Amino acid sequence: TSPVPNEVRLQHLSADGDLLWGGGSLCGITGVTSLDSIFNHGVLADGNGGLFLSYDEFAGNDTGGLNVRAARLDARGAPMWGTGNGIMVCSRPLDQFANAPLPDGEGGILLFWYSRHSPDFFDYVGGQRLDENGNALWTPNGAQVLPLSNYLSDVMSDGEGGAWISVWQWGDDRDNYLQRVTNDAVPVYDEMIPISLAPNRQYGAGLASDGAGGCILVWTDWRNGGAMEQDIYFQHVDAAGQVLEQVDGAPVTTEPEIQGADWAITSDGNGATFVVWDNNSPFDGIFAERLPCSDPADVGELAVQMNPGLRISPNPFPPAHGTARIDLSGVVATDSPIERIEIFDIGGRRLETLEPSRQASPTSRGSASPGSGSSGSTSAGSASPGSASGSSFVWDGTDREGHAVPSGVYKVRAITESRTFGGSIIVTR
Repeated sequence: TSPVPNEVRLQHLSADGDLLWGGGSLCGITGVTSLDSIFNHGVLADGNGGLFLSYDEFAGNDTGGLNVRAARLDARGAPMWGTGNGIMVCSRPLDQFANAPLPDGEGGILLFWYSRHSPDFFDYVGGQRLDENGNALWTPNGAQVLPLSNYLSDVMSDGEGGAWISVWQWGDDRDNYLQRVTNDAVPVYDEMIPISLAPNRQYGAGLASDGAGGCILVWTDWRNGGAMEQDIYFQHVDAAGQVLEQVDGAPVTTEPEIQGADWAITSDGNGATFVVWDNNSPFDGIFAERLPCSDPADVGELAVQMNPGLRISPNPFPPAHGTARIDLSGVVATDSPIERIEIFDIGGRRLETLEPSRQASPTSRGSASPGSGSSGSTSAGSASPGSASGSSFVWDGTDREGHAVPSGVYKVRAITESRTFGGSIIVTR
């Protein structure tokens, strides 16, 4: 217990960035306050301009004692449940580690937590459903949603008022499983869906929507060498609970050393999932991959239009394995031909200029070999200027003299009649 209250503070920003709560104060407003420590807070829009807020509060007892609490604030930031610290959701002995709230499909929320059932860590997934007024609709003080020895990794709305729940269990080491529950806390599948039972550890599977009622799971995987060879794997499960990728998951990255320590996933809103991770080999960096999932033809039109930008693939680029494609991506109001591509080293020296006049015809595509002294570029479609909607440029990793550039980071600039687009490419040899 602290003599100074702990707070979760909130602010509401308009579309123009104006501060709407707290009289425009940079400190915003107090969402909840407690004389005990506050952890793991999460928020969910309530659809009426306000929000739901969940958090863990340290109860200060000798056995740990993290309790789950929740609050609701209206569009003005005024509390709707309880007073300054919301309402109690679960106060069982030992610890409850809550996830962010999910919609229940009827104006309320679902809350799930990792419940430490005993000091010996026979844990389970607990949960509660609260209606729009904060009334508990499941077992008072929370229900046991999944059996003992299921350790919560992530939760995600199933789009129908229920939830996908990702867990790991002790198997030969740690294994990933998946379950789906309704908003009445009823498991959809008689048995947990095995996601990965490969040797060594697979755990912490995060969830993202596939845009068609199913989910993508991404996790840290030790199957290829243990703690010093951590990789990233994924699995796709459709709305019917069918596993679509290879048994035990498909690799996202299996580069040497540790790749799976820090990663994040998000749906692209159009039937696929982006994974971003911190790479440790062969050099440090941040990498991304777009995972295949549902057929985009089965998904509604992308609601958020991406701004046009420079697209380089593959990136990092290993010249020994081919060429790098450079073009524009995103939605362009009018066709915007690329007049030329310029490539610079990190010191700002221009190493190569790719122009349509130097692009080979389709019949001779790929005839210029690296280091041959000829143009290090070919056309990916025609000899006309590349554009956001048509052809693209390719680069084989050589400078204007035909010499192979060394490994490193290079700046790329695409110039059109009205705009210039910039980016970077990493060359690996």
